[in-house]
Amino acid sequence: MGYNENEAIVENEDELEASHSTGDVYPMQTIKVSKGFYSVYELKRKFDRKDRGIVLDSSFQREGVWGQGQKSELVESVLMGLPLPIFYFNEDKKGRLIVVDGRQRLTALFEFIDCKFKLGDLK
Repeated sequence: MGYNENEAIVENEDELEASHSTGDVYPMQTIKVSKGFYSVYELKRKFDRKDRGIVLDSSFQREGVWGQGQKSELVESVLMGLPLPIFYFNEDKKGRLIVVDGRQRLTALFEFIDCKFKLGDLK
């Protein structure tokens, strides 16, 4: 049997079809995706606002799991000018940015800016 890159093998495909046909939970026409470019400084200022312009600790996020080494390596990467992976946010009705992906990275950067840890064991 040959492999066709346009075909995918899906177990329980009939269940997938049934759940999809009952209604669109996330109709694509209601999702708006836009690119924004923020510096770490801008994100930190939003986070420090009284009304918390960035929400790191939403209910679906896991707690902080990065250790000192991972945090230091991230800051080292930024200082070296290496690009960071994309951050994903959801903007709520109040205009706050809810972190969907990037909590560990943002927490590490904000803690470093607030002098909560020193860089160590850098390469």
